[in-house]
Amino acid sequence: MTIRHRLLISHFVMFAAPVVMLLITIFTAVGGLFVFIQSGNHAYIESSDQYNRAADILYNAVFHGKRDEAEMDDVSDYSWIIEVLAPEQNFVLLQKEGELLYEYGNAHLLTLFPGLPDPSSFHEMEHFEKGAYVRIENNKYCTIRKRVVGDTPYYLYFISHQAPHGTDDRLEHVTRGAFLFLGLALLAFIIATSIFLADFMIRRILPPLEELQTGAEKVEQGDLSVRLSHEEKDELAPLFKSFNMMTSALEASLRQRAQEEENRKELIASMSHDIRTPLTAIKAYTEGLIDGVADTEEKRAHYLAVILRKADELSVMVDQLLLLSKIDVGEKAVPLEEVALDRFIQDVVDDNRDAFLQRGLVIEYRSDGAAAIQGSPLLLERILMNLFTNSAKYKDRDAGRLTLTLEKRDGRVTLTAADDGPGVPEDALPHLFEAFYRTDKARSRTERGSGLGLAITARAMDLMHGTAEAENGSPRGLVIRLTWPEIRK
Repeated sequence: MTIRHRLLISHFVMFAAPVVMLLITIFTAVGGLFVFIQSGNHAYIESSDQYNRAADILYNAVFHGKRDEAEMDDVSDYSWIIEVLAPEQNFVLLQKEGELLYEYGNAHLLTLFPGLPDPSSFHEMEHFEKGAYVRIENNKYCTIRKRVVGDTPYYLYFISHQAPHGTDDRLEHVTRGAFLFLGLALLAFIIATSIFLADFMIRRILPPLEELQTGAEKVEQGDLSVRLSHEEKDELAPLFKSFNMMTSALEASLRQRAQEEENRKELIASMSHDIRTPLTAIKAYTEGLIDGVADTEEKRAHYLAVILRKADELSVMVDQLLLLSKIDVGEKAVPLEEVALDRFIQDVVDDNRDAFLQRGLVIEYRSDGAAAIQGSPLLLERILMNLFTNSAKYKDRDAGRLTLTLEKRDGRVTLTAADDGPGVPEDALPHLFEAFYRTDKARSRTERGSGLGLAITARAMDLMHGTAEAENGSPRGLVIRLTWPEIRK
């Protein structure tokens, strides 16, 4: 049950409580009166005010709600109320057109009021079917009421002789007892209702909040593995779900930060190693020139050529590191734009085909039509150049071949680059896109590459909302598969 439903039920209970209290009051009063009558007790008239109230009660008990003669003639509906009055002190008479329907009490009291008028002549100004006669003399009271039900007139006589004070002690005792019981019952009802409503609401709100507080304290202490359970389908369920999602995200973020820190340490170590190798060569050949080891023009030219090549390697490595840093910053450093990928690849292939052909690599390109993506021309060109360079560097034959195929399918654009080189060991495939990873475990051949090319490719694809995958070709070679979301117009 949801908290909203519980609140609605609580408001309904608060609305119904006064009604229930009223019913308790009525039933208590009626029950007390019934017990009073069954015990053989009677009510006495001790003042004119009491007589007037009793006369009104009798009139309403006899006539109220009666719509036909059959209801009026059934005296059992109201006789029990009349019989509450002390019979020796009171006299009640009900007539129907001169016919006696009901009589109760001391008929001798009629002699106290000689010369009573004919009740058939009674009427009120606005209601001719009604009329009343009232007479009070020396603690003696007489009331005659007329009421026409259907087409038949009925006459109600009520005569009373005032009793001495104190004769209704029993009634007062019963009344006090009834009021005491009523007060205690209402107090018990209010307490029970309050306890029920408090338990009804609080037990479904406080325990989940306490569980959330406990979970938050565990998170504050660094325990991100905490997960909270809430079986109820109420307004707190999304809160528990959000809490679990938050702790899961924080835990994943913490693991990612730990992995990034490990990668950073490995990156620094790899950079130190890879930069040291060309620097060592530059330093050695420079010292050879200074010390005069290169004593011929031919040696000096060779030394200078080596120094220039190693400096170029350093320059390429620094450029790649700078590009990798830009990619890590995101779109602010490398903004994306709409690129016609098929034409872009064709232009890059045409610009570099002859240069790589001189290095023994034939580049072929096939496309099944125009394709547009959200990308960066700078990153796309670097990705293609990395693919060309890797295929040229790692070919194990005099002539190698790299085939590029662009395809569109299901809202995705895929570029497949397949060469006919030696491929890589299967255990190396999952690591190809890691920075500074080489299949050469000794890491001594830096002239074959810095180990950043495919790492740049993977991170650039991620920035462009794409993916990069690698697998060995059949029967040989390496296949790099790049996929982007297509922009459809």
